[in-house]
Amino acid sequence: MNTMEKLKNIEEALGIQFEKHDYSKEQTNTYEYFEHYKRITTLTIQNISIDNLDLFLHLVKEISRLTFINCTIKDISDLIKFELLYEFTIDNVTIGNIDMLYNNKTCTTAYDGNLKHINIKNMTIDHLAVLQPMAKKIDHIFMTNCVIHNFYEVNLFPKLYDLRLDDVTIEQSDNDIIHKAKPDRNFIRICLTNMTFDTIDIFLPISENVQHIDLSKCTINTIRNIHQFSKLERLDMDTATVIKDQALSNDKATGFTINYCMLGEERSSPKAKVNLQNLASIAHYIKNLEFRQYVSGDMTFLQHFTQLEKLDFEYSTVTIDNFVPIAPQIKELYFSQSELKETAQLKAFTQLEKITFYTNPHEKGLIDLKKLLPLKHQLKKLKIDEDEVKNISCIKEFTVLESLDITVTSIAQAKSIVAFKTLKRLRLFIDIEPEPLDTIAIDVSALTNVETLELWCYFSIELIGIAYLQKLKNFTLYGNLKNTRLDTLHNLKYLRLDEDTDINEIRAIKSLKTLVLEASEASKIDTLEQFPNIENVKISGTSKINLGKLSKLKVLKIQWDLNLAETTCFDDLPNLEKLDLSWCNINHVNNLEKLTKLKVLDLSENGTIENIDGLRNLKKLEQLNLYSNKISDISVLNTLPCLTEVNLESNGLDKKAFLQQLNKPEIAIFYGLPFIPFRIWDDQYFDL
Repeated sequence: MNTMEKLKNIEEALGIQFEKHDYSKEQTNTYEYFEHYKRITTLTIQNISIDNLDLFLHLVKEISRLTFINCTIKDISDLIKFELLYEFTIDNVTIGNIDMLYNNKTCTTAYDGNLKHINIKNMTIDHLAVLQPMAKKIDHIFMTNCVIHNFYEVNLFPKLYDLRLDDVTIEQSDNDIIHKAKPDRNFIRICLTNMTFDTIDIFLPISENVQHIDLSKCTINTIRNIHQFSKLERLDMDTATVIKDQALSNDKATGFTINYCMLGEERSSPKAKVNLQNLASIAHYIKNLEFRQYVSGDMTFLQHFTQLEKLDFEYSTVTIDNFVPIAPQIKELYFSQSELKETAQLKAFTQLEKITFYTNPHEKGLIDLKKLLPLKHQLKKLKIDEDEVKNISCIKEFTVLESLDITVTSIAQAKSIVAFKTLKRLRLFIDIEPEPLDTIAIDVSALTNVETLELWCYFSIELIGIAYLQKLKNFTLYGNLKNTRLDTLHNLKYLRLDEDTDINEIRAIKSLKTLVLEASEASKIDTLEQFPNIENVKISGTSKINLGKLSKLKVLKIQWDLNLAETTCFDDLPNLEKLDLSWCNINHVNNLEKLTKLKVLDLSENGTIENIDGLRNLKKLEQLNLYSNKISDISVLNTLPCLTEVNLESNGLDKKAFLQQLNKPEIAIFYGLPFIPFRIWDDQYFDL
């Protein structure tokens, strides 16, 4: 029976008709069909009354999202049989056997499913614990317009990551059991919306690892004891939230700080003034305060924020003079899609050393360097993410800059930037239209203190005097490097080049440890032996790769179509430990037998791998990702004695069939996107 026939049988038994889901329409009973896997992935059922889930058992190996709305289900016990179920939603659903499920402390059916998201709406919840037999992977719980009893059963979910309550009433009694969560649980976020309660303390029994609390449209008597959330790093509060306790605190909890506090509204909501007194009892804990859609007003109360060091503004027009009461202690300002006005009082920010501007491509001309001149002898770090900066010529007056990230629109401006002798970190985007046809020579000899240099230009460039940059450790170039001796950089550790520069023309760099090449399909890599101490290599854009003999290479990532049967690039890598060949369109696993020290291998999302016998010689292999291929026979994995983890999700067989092939079935995991069991390569990004 095919999938659509199964659906037809459900329609006939229930007397309903399913429609293919259309986001533009109001629909009742719907399904979504995933053509790639030939299965129904989502079912939404409304306004039915059934004895149990028997009608749906033919789809237990297909459905990943299941929703019941305005339904009555007398017995929901068979939910545990849905192997691929990822998200389960019940909205105003009456379940007949809740008490039986709660009182039955033993479950005879072993659950090996993938349920992660629970969404409960318009219901009274007596016991979340009824889901405990399926709880081992549940990481998100959402409740809307509910009354919940025995709230601390939330602690019975060992993988809980995110709890979101919207218009939820927590009913407590003296008989409630305060369950203890596992100490290693990664539960980090609580989002509360339209909630009214006495004290934030109500969440302390579930708070052991909570890092982020979000309050929206809430009314709370007090948050004074927030320091008892020992791992808390971030607090968000909208303008509609009211904290009734607005008395300043004398408590000085040793060592406790809130690293980030956001006040205001999302851009889709109307602007409104923030009430800083809402934070009175915790003001002395806050280090970084963000105003979203800031509305100008009296900021005198900020003087009570005694640990405050950073101010952020998003979607705002900022009159900086309003912040004079707190100016002497501010070390950093951050503006995202915001405009800085009335800057005469910037001189009051005597400790200010870092400013960042992020802009929207559709909002130009928000940044004027002339307004920052009161800081010209103290500003050390500046990032400007816009190519239409007003009065950019003023940059030369900032005499102590150490880190700079900026875009210029002329060669003259670029030359003035690289004349800074104080710079230690520089990211320079030279955006010229039309692009020069001839090679542009730029003298960089003044950058004697620079340690990290990124140049983006997309034309041919010659860097004169580069031999003077003996402190340079990290160099990135997007452009065609001409007549430049990188081999004179004796401390260079990291090199990143794009397709415009031919790596074969780069002379030996003995100090180099990490190389990133973003090549083109026409590119050919003859050898990388000119980098004898290289340890980490990432290559994308080409399969014409000959690495040569690299005895110290430990990590390799290739991102392009690769024919393993023909390649010889793995022949002389005796110490390679980590290899990422994901998304390489590999058909057969060959030519890896010489990688006898390989510990980690990623072959995910190649799509067509069927046979993995070529892994037989990898006796040191510990972690293996085979996600999204066509593999059925995994018996070769039993010959790999060190293997502790293999991801088999989205392959040729179901979980049980795979587990039956393994001598040690506990090594098998089944992680689909967006979840990734391990990463082999982390890209490096410029940071001030």
